[in-house]
Formats: sequence, C-alpha cells, structure tokens
Amino acid sequence: MNLPIKVNKLLLRILEYLEKKKKVRLLGFALIILLSLIFIQHLKEFIVISLLFILASISVFYKRFVNIPIGFELISFTFVVLIFAYSPVFAIIMTIAIAITSRILTAGLDPTFFIQIGLYTLLGLFSFLIIDFGIVVGGMILVIAYNIIKRVIYVVAIGYDPVTNVIAGSLNIVINYFLLVRFGSLVVGLLS
Repeated sequence: MNLPIKVNKLLLRILEYLEKKKKVRLLGFALIILLSLIFIQHLKEFIVISLLFILASISVFYKRFVNIPIGFELISFTFVVLIFAYSPVFAIIMTIAIAITSRILTAGLDPTFFIQIGLYTLLGLFSFLIIDFGIVVGGMILVIAYNIIKRVIYVVAIGYDPVTNVIAGSLNIVINYFLLVRFGSLVVGLLS
C-alpha cells in the first residue's frame, strides 16, 4: 500500500470517529466559530487600515493636475485616527508610508516631503498630551498645530505665498474638523 492511500484511510477513520462523537463535533464547530470571529475582527481592521492607506495616498493626486489651494488631503485624518485607535508609533510609521506613496503618485520627493514627515513625527511623539481630549478635540489640536507650523515653515524657509498658504491651511483645518466630527469615532470604533 502506498503512502497516499494510507493517509486517505487514516483521514477517513478520523472523520468517521468524529462523526460518531457529537461532543467532539460541537467542540469543533465552536472552535471554528471562535477562530472565524477572531479572524473576521483582524480582517476588518486590515480592510479599514488598507482603505485609509489607499484613500490617504490618493487624496492628494489632484495636485498633479491642479495647483489650487483647496487644502484637501486625508493624511492628517488617517494620522489622527491611527493615534487614537492604536498608538503614536504605529501612526507615525503608517503616515510616513502614506506620505511616500502619495509623493510617488503626485510630484515626487521635494523639501516639503521632509517637512511633512518631520512634523507628523514630532506631533506623533507629543500626542500623548492630547489623547485624553478625545478624537475631535485632540485631533483638531494636532491638525491645527500641524497646519500652523507647516505654513510658517513654507512661507519663511521655502518662500511660499502667504495668502495661498493661509487659504490652504484654513481649508485643511475645516475639512479635517468635518471628517473628525463625522467619521473619527466611527473609524476608531471599527479599528478597536
């Protein structure tokens, strides 16, 4: 008798034995359900994080074609959500990955990329100070701080137009306020 036939006979005997034992089957089904629930939870988190990553990465794609200061991006929203759902370190790592991906899709790496990464890292490290304020207030503190520091650096160090910068920063703050009020707790709940 060759090996595959022996294995098949062994598996057949095991299945016949399990079919006779209702308690073993019940325990097996319970184990399958438990593992499914655990897997589904992690699958849900994976899907939500993947969607956030993709949406945040492509949210600045319009900048490749239009040079209008509309202040729309989902990177800050994703950064805040990940801080509140997981940790500042995870948020920083994911935000750096998102920033790299978004820069590849739009204009490539330039000095503003390093400013962006530096600010998200700095704010992530100090986010423990605002975690007790909740997603909306704490998130808005991060978004406002990010925009103020970024806009000052852009104007002073790079020479960007102050009016355009104020418009883009103000719109970004308003957009992120709406996103955090409307979706912040929902997304954090999906990840928790």
